[in-house]
Amino acid sequence: MRNRMIDYVINGFCILAIIATWAYVGYAWMKLPEQIPTHFDASGNIDGYGGKGVIFLLPVMMIVMMVILTVTEHVPQSWNFGNIRITPQNQNQIYSEGRNMLLTMKLIIILLFSFMTVMQVRGTSMPVYTLPVVLALVFGDFLFWMIRIYRYK
Repeated sequence: MRNRMIDYVINGFCILAIIATWAYVGYAWMKLPEQIPTHFDASGNIDGYGGKGVIFLLPVMMIVMMVILTVTEHVPQSWNFGNIRITPQNQNQIYSEGRNMLLTMKLIIILLFSFMTVMQVRGTSMPVYTLPVVLALVFGDFLFWMIRIYRYK
């Protein structure tokens, strides 16, 4: 049986991050210069600028990702687990682990978009370790849950 409290906590953190990001953008809007960073290279250096209205792109994407991943969590029959055959015996365990993977991935994505928005508002380069940390989190999360899912093959 899944622990629903974890679902509520993770979704709560995601919603809180979205609200905090929108509040931060709203607070900073009047102080933003006409041109803000829109892109960062692999080393975290700013390599693209755009109008300050671009600041709303990532917060909007946060909401879109939240909705898409939340809806996807509730339709496990649409998930593709590669060569794992879903049977009545393993269905509950696999779907539970898959949902956990989507929940943690949602949190990682929301927090990343929030961080990127803060860096855009500040107009500074990202720390050089940002890309390796993001890649480690995303691929580490995926690998962790897929190993757990494959146990039920």
